[in-house]
Amino acid sequence: MGGRVRGIGRSQTGEMCIVTGSRREGSIYRDQITGTDFYYKGQGLRGDQRLWRGNKYLAQALNDALPVRVFRFETSNVYRYMGKALPVNMDWIHEEDADGKMRKVIVFTFRMLDVSQSIE
Repeated sequence: MGGRVRGIGRSQTGEMCIVTGSRREGSIYRDQITGTDFYYKGQGLRGDQRLWRGNKYLAQALNDALPVRVFRFETSNVYRYMGKALPVNMDWIHEEDADGKMRKVIVFTFRMLDVSQSIE
C-alpha cells in the first residue's frame, strides 16, 4: 500500500486493500474470523464511526461487488498477502471506543474468494 500503513487503503494501482490482525495488545480492532469469512471493523477510534475515508470506500466496494486485497499483520513491518475477498455485508453495532465510551461501529463481512485460503 506504500507509505503509512492503515487498516483500509488503496494500492498504487487503485485497488482496495485491508490489513487484518491487531497490531497492539488491547487494540479495539479485533477482527473475528470464521473459516473463509471474517468480520472487519471500520476506521475510527473515538466516537461514532462514519461512512468516510476507508469506511466509505469499503461500503462502495460492497455496493459495487468489488473484491479487496487482504493482508494479515504478522510482526512489525511484516504483512502476509492472504488473497482477495468480497465484501458481502455491512452492519452497525454498539461497542466501546478507545476511551471506553459507547459508540456505533461499522462491521464489514468479507468472504475469501479462494475457498482454499483461510485468514486464520
